[in-house]
Amino acid sequence: MNTSKVINITVLLYVVSLAAFTLVLLNGCTNITKNEINFGETTLYFTKNVPRDQAQSLGDYLYEIGYLGETSSADARLDKTKEKYILHLNVMPELESNEQVILDVDILSNRISQKILEGATLEIILADANLTPYRTVTPRQLGKLAESNNNELFYTKNISEEESQKFIEYLKSNELWTSATDNLDQLDKNNETYIYRTNNKNFEADPSNAKMFSALASAKIFDGYSVAVEITDNQLRPITVVQNYDLGSLLEYENNKLFHSSSVTNYQANSLLDYLIAWNVFSVESQKGGLLTIEKDVYIFKLIIDENMYDNDETRQTLAVLGNMIRENVFPDEKVHVHIANPALETVSVVIPMASNP
Repeated sequence: MNTSKVINITVLLYVVSLAAFTLVLLNGCTNITKNEINFGETTLYFTKNVPRDQAQSLGDYLYEIGYLGETSSADARLDKTKEKYILHLNVMPELESNEQVILDVDILSNRISQKILEGATLEIILADANLTPYRTVTPRQLGKLAESNNNELFYTKNISEEESQKFIEYLKSNELWTSATDNLDQLDKNNETYIYRTNNKNFEADPSNAKMFSALASAKIFDGYSVAVEITDNQLRPITVVQNYDLGSLLEYENNKLFHSSSVTNYQANSLLDYLIAWNVFSVESQKGGLLTIEKDVYIFKLIIDENMYDNDETRQTLAVLGNMIRENVFPDEKVHVHIANPALETVSVVIPMASNP
């Protein structure tokens, strides 16, 4: 074989080897995992500081709530520093000054922090379509998150996990949290007062329900500590504040509740409770609430009555008879008045028993 043929074969082998190496290299580049995850026409980008499984979890959540995916045209990018995570979200610049949007982003930041990032701080940056930032949203620190169905409770560092779980069980057992509700709540504590923030629709419709909740939560959950209730909107902004509502000590029979003030002894309160049970005013089937107190030497028994029955003559006559029976059998020779009360045990009207009881 002459020299020129050897050279040609050598060159050919070199070219083939180089082509094969280039093909392998190109294939390798093609298979390199990119720091992005696609959801339909939208993409979540993430930096090398963010683990892929964490980015995937975030992307799945953003897809679940509709930010990424078929119903959206927005992208996002997640970054991580030593101090915090940073999420760029594509939000129309004209919404930059919309307070409701900013508060929604604030709550979203807290949710992602708790659901995805194990409680780490998350700063959200509003960005244009190219993910160029134009506003930073520094979130409120709402606390840890506990959930049941569609209901959420954030609880601050002043609240223990045991307290939060006990509180949630109380909300569920009293049907304030159900599969049909989607409450956004927060539990906090300031000195000796627990603060419950909620967008509960029943509280908003009738604040007397919030007052009763304050009294019951103090007695049943928080060992007599004060409980304030802040009725809020869907961004946890206060609408109405119900300060601690103290009705005194609490006695219970099944689903019936009898409060009594400090002017009434435990013996007197228990005597009335026994009588109400004996005469089936409080029964296994009923869910009634009452309050016993003494004002100006008059024993006052307040009983929650349905609003539709406030002016019912038969109801008033029945309560007048009840007042007489209590005077004769529980507090003999004392003045007894029965009050028709609203759900907060506030007096609506007074029923003075008949006969010799002025």
